[in-house]
Amino acid sequence: ADSKISGHVDANALTSVTYWTMVFGNNSDAPQEAQAKIALPPNAAISRVTLWVNGKPQEAAFNSTWRVEQAYQWITERHRDPLLITETANGVVNLQAFPVPKFGEMKIRIGITSGLDAKSKRDFSFVAPRIISSNFGLDDAKTFVKLESNAPKSSNAEDGNSVSRSGKLIYTGQILP
Repeated sequence: ADSKISGHVDANALTSVTYWTMVFGNNSDAPQEAQAKIALPPNAAISRVTLWVNGKPQEAAFNSTWRVEQAYQWITERHRDPLLITETANGVVNLQAFPVPKFGEMKIRIGITSGLDAKSKRDFSFVAPRIISSNFGLDDAKTFVKLESNAPKSSNAEDGNSVSRSGKLIYTGQILP
C-alpha cells in the first residue's frame, strides 16, 4: 500500500544508513501473510527491524535463524503480530509478516547499513534495496525516496530533485519496482 526509503549517505565514511518503511494492505476477508525476497545493497546488513503494533512502533529482537524461526512459528499460531527477516544468501533476505489483518494494513520498517561502492569520497554509488519476488502485487507500486548526503548526488530515478539545506544535500524522488 505504501513504500518509503529514507536515510543518510556519508561520503566521508563511505557508508549509508537507510530505513525502508512498507505498509502492506489486505483487501480480503481473511488475514494474510506478506512474503518477499529482498536484495540488499552490496556490503549491507540489516541493522534494525520495526513493526507497528496498535499504531506504535515496536523494535524487533535479533537472534539466530533457528531461534527466530521457532519464535515466528509460535507467535503466528497464536495470531500475534510477528515480523521475520532471515538471511537466505549473501545480500538476500526473506521477509515474512503475519497477520496482515483482513481489510486492514500492517506497517514495518527495515534499517539497512551499508558501505558505498567508492572510487573516491566524491565519486561513489549508492544502491537501494529492492524486492526480487513477493506474494503481493507490485504493478502500481512506487517507492518514495528521501536521502540526505554531505556530497553532491545524481540519480537514475525518475523525477528526482536535489536541494541544499543547512549544508546538507537532500535528494527526493520515486523509484519503480
